[in-house]
Amino acid sequence: MDASGLAPGGIAGLGVTSGDGSHFLAVRQGQQGRDLVLRKPEGMQVVLSGAPAQVLLSAEVHADGQFQFFYQASGGPLVAIPEMFVAKEGGWIGAKIGLFHLSESDPAGQADFSRFELADISPKEKIKKK
Repeated sequence: MDASGLAPGGIAGLGVTSGDGSHFLAVRQGQQGRDLVLRKPEGMQVVLSGAPAQVLLSAEVHADGQFQFFYQASGGPLVAIPEMFVAKEGGWIGAKIGLFHLSESDPAGQADFSRFELADISPKEKIKKK
């Protein structure tokens, strides 16, 4: 994701919405700079202050509904958010995964996503890839 076009107050990232609320990993643009933030139903926390504009965001979802977020900043290593979450059925259908951009500014700014990829890797396929 390229967050360089976010306006102050803007936020963009990868989210999972399920029966117990929304979870997302995102870049938030403040007046003084960008932060990588993790949002859970209990609130939001800063994961990385001074986040770069170019960030890779990903989530790994397991068959039991548990999922974990990861990020890669400035071509560095892939970093796991240590906390595991559970996507639960609820609302009208179940868990939903997607990209988003929200803004409190006018003009709203923008976030550019170069791709969104869903991959189903079974345990057998993971073993073959090693």
